[in-house]
Amino acid sequence: MNATLTRHELDVEQFPQLEREPGVYGIEPFLLRADADRRIPAPKDSPAVLLVSYALLLANVPKGSAWQLEALGLASDGKERRQAWLLALPPPGHDNVRYATPNPALKPAPGAVDRGLYWVDLGPPLRAQQLRPGDQITLRLGPAQASIKLPAAAPR
Repeated sequence: MNATLTRHELDVEQFPQLEREPGVYGIEPFLLRADADRRIPAPKDSPAVLLVSYALLLANVPKGSAWQLEALGLASDGKERRQAWLLALPPPGHDNVRYATPNPALKPAPGAVDRGLYWVDLGPPLRAQQLRPGDQITLRLGPAQASIKLPAAAPR
């Protein structure tokens, strides 16, 4: 997998409707039009945005796991077509800013949870027809995964 899409983190407190009950874990993907929610600063000309909410037990996520997105659909010849992307953070905005690298020797405390919310602009792979209407989109982080189908019409 050498293709990359950018995942843009959001403040979970701005999305109280996505708050989970304690002890509820998983990944929840939502397809939206780019202009459907002004809290998501996506390019307005993008045909679709993937909003991802997650809460995962850190003990269940192997070290070095990275967010991935995979699309599964049919090619024009009727054969299975599969495309995968690594979901990477954008480069830091300033020369004196870096992302923190976790210490590999540290083990998560029992019951530690990784929670977050991010969005991905699906415009580039849609315009390049790497993603097509009807494709099954699967998000993965380690063994955790969730799927959503790309509708034939634009997301609402």
